[in-house]
Amino acid sequence: FDVFDTSLTRLTGSPASLFTLLGRRLRNASLLDCSPEAFARARIRAEGRAKSNQAGREINLHEIYRELGATYGWAESERSRVAEWECALERDLIRAIPAVIERAERARARGDHVAFLSDMYLPVDFIKGELARHGLWKEGDSCLVSSESGKCKKDGGLFQCLMKTLGLGAGAITHLGDNHLADVETPRRLGIQAAEFSDAALNRFERILEAYTWDTEGLSSLLAGASRMARLTVPTHSAQEAALREVTAGVMAPTLTGYVLWILRRAQESGVKRIYFVSRDGQILKQIAGSLATKLRLDFELRYIYGSRQAWHLAAVESIGENELSWILEDSDGSTVRRVLSRVGLVPEDEQPALASVGLGRADWDRRLSDNDRVLLRRFLEGHGVQTSIVKQAHSRRRQLVQYLLQEGLFAQTPSALVEIGWRGRMQRSLTTVVTAQGGVPPRFFYFGLASNPTGSTEGLRETYFFDAGQKTGYLGAVPGVYTIIETFCAAEHGITLGYEARGKETIPVLRGEANDKVMQWGLPLVRRTAEAFLDNFICDPELVNWRGD
Repeated sequence: FDVFDTSLTRLTGSPASLFTLLGRRLRNASLLDCSPEAFARARIRAEGRAKSNQAGREINLHEIYRELGATYGWAESERSRVAEWECALERDLIRAIPAVIERAERARARGDHVAFLSDMYLPVDFIKGELARHGLWKEGDSCLVSSESGKCKKDGGLFQCLMKTLGLGAGAITHLGDNHLADVETPRRLGIQAAEFSDAALNRFERILEAYTWDTEGLSSLLAGASRMARLTVPTHSAQEAALREVTAGVMAPTLTGYVLWILRRAQESGVKRIYFVSRDGQILKQIAGSLATKLRLDFELRYIYGSRQAWHLAAVESIGENELSWILEDSDGSTVRRVLSRVGLVPEDEQPALASVGLGRADWDRRLSDNDRVLLRRFLEGHGVQTSIVKQAHSRRRQLVQYLLQEGLFAQTPSALVEIGWRGRMQRSLTTVVTAQGGVPPRFFYFGLASNPTGSTEGLRETYFFDAGQKTGYLGAVPGVYTIIETFCAAEHGITLGYEARGKETIPVLRGEANDKVMQWGLPLVRRTAEAFLDNFICDPELVNWRGD
């Protein structure tokens, strides 16, 4: 007999959060007049009293609700009704552990019998029904639950009950479970072969989320549960892939889900009907938003819009001053002479004499810029002829950008907002310059965070989720390297937007590459599969969870 203890899990991190969600459902149905947290604590205390009052005998759901009913003054019919609601919520949240399904199938293929053993207050028929619903229960299997037998695994009683019921010796049984004492030490002491299966236990990321379940009315526990199921269901083939999957499930997906929930809340509160997610950071954010909006039954138009510093900054240029030079010469992306000139629509081959005159020869064009190179390049950019060329390029780029924005509906009367992760707000300033010059309304932006206070007429049209250094609000400095972390989380499948071009009646983005090869090789497909599994398993029913919580 192959006996399994850990075969089902919940989409919450703990029973406490399950009871919190139940309390919210009861309150919404006017069956409760206290907070969900207060109900959860009362439910836990009632279970403790029931165990104490039974003097060591294992308890069942009826006995728990007899104690809970005394707390709230419920009649028998009310106790039964709320107990049924708890079972219904369990059904909504229970999922099978794929690895255990595979082990059970391998056992059956060997000709072994399969049994399920559980210390659980829920009725045995409920447990059997859930095992069958999730593909674990087959004809001929056995199931023993402590709520029916009154015995538990920790002291060996439930194992002895199993052996007596089935007429088995200890040597005929192999047991798998997640509790080291009850599932490993105790059965081994009885002569049963036992192994520990800890994959379904909360990992360190999920334990952090679970620790805030009371603060968030169970929301962070649902994040922990979705994380657990994502890492249990997405296969990996190396230690590196497993680490990437766990960080995606336990850190990336909860972080970005929190950000997008905030975006949807603020969009709803400010009357926004259309949300644009700016490439490339917006690719994963739009995917998350689509899933969450469906779950929350929110009616937003979600769009992906191609944009970049290069595509929008140059289009906004009327002259070259300090603001323009700061983004042109910004040290990012392994800056070279060629890459800096591409930001303003120039190529070094066309500018060879002028570059040579400031001391930048052909051999200097494709190596990383030194501090001295940057000084020389600044001198080149300050030349009158070069600035004239840049402004000419800017006017051409502006016409193309305006055509693209018109095509994408940004000049329409629909209340809209754009989403970008941050960090300086310069793209908002550039887009505002282009839009207002055409008589449009300055766009609203939602950011993950801002590292400085953007200049220009964008005050009141920007909001940040995590921090705003210019306003000195939020979690300033709380996460070392936060810029790199979030940019890595939000990597996209395609290259940067260089500009726009007309193709027939359509204006399309010009990309540096159709595929972002480096991040694809790093593991972006695995990241996306894990994020998708997280979203599939994230419970976000507005009647069940306070999705507006922090």
